[in-house]
Amino acid sequence: MRVAVIGAGVTGLTCARALDAAGVEVVVLEKARGAGGRLSSRRTDHGGFDHGGAVLRRDEVRDVAGVELASFAPRLAGVEAALGWQPVGVVPVPTASALPKALAAGLTLRAATHVAPLPADGPLTLRGLDGSTIDTVDHVVVTAPAPQVAELLAHRAPGLAERAAAAEMTPCWTAMIALHEPAGLPFDAIRERGPVHWAVAESAKPGRDGGERWTVQATAAFSAEHLEDPPETVGAALLAALGQIALEEDVPANALALRQPALLQAHRWRYARVARALPEPLLHDAPAGVLAAGDWCTPHDAGITPGTVAAAQAAGAALAAALLP
Repeated sequence: MRVAVIGAGVTGLTCARALDAAGVEVVVLEKARGAGGRLSSRRTDHGGFDHGGAVLRRDEVRDVAGVELASFAPRLAGVEAALGWQPVGVVPVPTASALPKALAAGLTLRAATHVAPLPADGPLTLRGLDGSTIDTVDHVVVTAPAPQVAELLAHRAPGLAERAAAAEMTPCWTAMIALHEPAGLPFDAIRERGPVHWAVAESAKPGRDGGERWTVQATAAFSAEHLEDPPETVGAALLAALGQIALEEDVPANALALRQPALLQAHRWRYARVARALPEPLLHDAPAGVLAAGDWCTPHDAGITPGTVAAAQAAGAALAAALLP
């Protein structure tokens, strides 16, 4: 049996690793330059940024062999700080991408590979957007965000595609900010302030080096409103929001450090968060030879929050189990 897994995020890698361990011939196809999905990290001359899953709750991720999950309790800005409330999460060390990299180790991964929608019938021959043949397999497992699953399987499995389209996902713009010098802020994280859904000082996380760096993730509403704006415009807006929050906190921060950063980049996650998950553990069209799932597939009785790493891991395990005897 030969299986192609489309998507090298946590769901796809968890599935592929289980299949590989069972002796199944499996290839992972990923349109990005490497494994990670929404647990990717961005490397820069100023240090790394976990620009996807910035901080994880301990109950939202299952252990992965060879990956250190370090506790992280950032100091929060705002009323939570005044009340003494401090969240405790975990972060993979040295970066968030350590987790998907560990899952991908030893697997056959073809990065920078864009797959066209699957054929309506006949052999499961995967083709690139230019029509070139990528591979012919017995089963295809699609672990992309739900809207992309619907596009890829619209011809091959229209019923499955329609069901996948019922899941709802929202976008997220993320700004990555490196400072020339410390800003002197008395907090390491911000939660739900204006256009900011979550912001965290990367340099405050355990196991990180380099100067002060901030990852600022926008709310779903802001991201949707500015979905097609240029990255430079969005990055500037989120930098301004960070500076405004510093002013509102009335702290003697180094305002110049925030106004003139050493690095300002923005990344758009078109499908970032799960707004409405499907109650099925996975979607399967056996006659068509295709399966699909992701963190957007979460049974109500699973005890797992949709959109989390644990949900992605559970989906990957369910996909593999559906193919194994």
